[in-house]
Parts: sequence; structure tokens; C-alpha cells
Amino acid sequence: MPPQGNLPYPSPGIPAVAPTTEIPAPKPNVQNSSILTAKDVKSRFLYGINLKAPNGDIMSDDAIQYHIDAATSDVETFLQIPIRSRYFAEERADYVRGEYSNWGYFKLKNTPIIQFYAFQVIYPDTGSVVNLPLEWLQTDAVGESGVVNIIPGVNSMANFIIGYGNSILPLVFSTADFLPDLFKISYSAGFPANKCPEAITRVIGIKAVIDILIQVSNSFLPTGAIEQQIGMDGNFERTTTIPFIYEKQIELYRKQYAEEISQLRSRYNGIKMVVA
Repeated sequence: MPPQGNLPYPSPGIPAVAPTTEIPAPKPNVQNSSILTAKDVKSRFLYGINLKAPNGDIMSDDAIQYHIDAATSDVETFLQIPIRSRYFAEERADYVRGEYSNWGYFKLKNTPIIQFYAFQVIYPDTGSVVNLPLEWLQTDAVGESGVVNIIPGVNSMANFIIGYGNSILPLVFSTADFLPDLFKISYSAGFPANKCPEAITRVIGIKAVIDILIQVSNSFLPTGAIEQQIGMDGNFERTTTIPFIYEKQIELYRKQYAEEISQLRSRYNGIKMVVA
């Protein structure tokens, strides 16, 4: 459902000139801001691991959630996709004659696409704005490719052009092979509530646990030092070693994270390499 506001949304085949180019943001999806909760991470990844510091303090759920959210941001950056659903207002797209004639081929910057809210044409001669019917916009079933095509309904293209005195598409086609920022697309991307792929959820959990275990291990640094004396030829040297209590677990998690995040990047970045 399109966002609420004073922006007129046309019926299929009967676009309307918008009084403003501003698209009101939709209401937030019914979804937690986090892909995982502290309870999820403790039950799936930290089972049997003591999170108590030497002074008796136990890492709080808020602290665990901080590491989860930071890990989510890191994975989003590395994979170059939004994981938490997000609204992208008025992303600009160029008019390219060859691509536009290929069923209005467009490649959006953010995937996977969840929902379209507006697709606008900004006329270079008058600066007026027209909303294309959202029913015309087609993408792959799960929106992962980011490719959008314009597929008008039966007889709707004729109504669309006639309604504007044959001045919409002919104007563009007859004047240039390329026009920058002719289109504005407002949409949401990421993963809908509770539909984040398990492979992504797992690497977020693993990354969060690595950071959590490092912090817990660091809490032992002031009190966990072991002092030793090494003697040689009557000379004694005093050394201090600091045990890293979760070193093995962190090493295993780091190896698993590197392997799985690499596979995910190959998948999601590979999808973006699409030829029109």
C-alpha cells in the first residue's frame, strides 16, 4: 500500500501530475530493528559459555544487543546490501534510450527490493512530475537482482500517452539518447520481518559472538595475569603472561565467519552484475 499523504496515486493507465515531488515515507515495517535478539544469540551461539567478569558482573542483554547491531551493520557494509528493511526515497535514475526501449530497464542501487512506493518522471522541458502506475513495475520474484522493468497493462500505454497529448515518451525519444536523473523511484529494500535468510542471520550471530568473547576475555586482563620468573646463569627475569580465556573459540568462530561471509558476498554481489 502506498504511503499516506496528499500525493495522488493514479489508477492504472491514468497517471496524474503530482503537486509535489516529495514522497512521504511509509510507516515503519512491523519488524524489530535487529535481526537477532540477545536471547537468540545466547541460546544459539553462547550456550554453556560463561559471560561473567572477574568482579562478578555478567554481560547485560543490552550490551549483547549492541554487539548484534554492530555486527549487522558490519555485515551490511561487507555484503553491500541492506539487511534490515529500509526506505529509500526518490532514488534517481537516468534515461538511456537503449535501456528504456528494452521494457524500461532500470537497475536500483539497493536490494533485495521489498516494495515500490512511487515511480516518477520529471519532464526536462517543464519540470512537471508524473507518477507511473506502480502496477507497471516488474522485478524478479524475490527482488534480489534489483532490475526493474516497465510493463504496461493492456491498452494502458495508449491511455497514458493520449492523456498527455502524445508529449510524454515521444519528447524523450526525439530529443536525446541520454538524459540524467529523469526518473525518481521510491521503494523499500532489505528483508521483511522474520524473513532474513538463515545464512545471513548466522554470520551476524557469529560476528557478534566474536566481539562478545573478546570483550569478556579482556575483562580478565587486570586480574588474570600470571607472573613467572625465568632464571639463566644466575640472572632472573620476571615476565607476565595474560591468558586469553576464549582464544580457541574466537579462532574457530573467526574461521567460520570468514568462510561463510565470503560465500555470501559471492552470491549477493554476483547478483548485482546484471547485463541489460
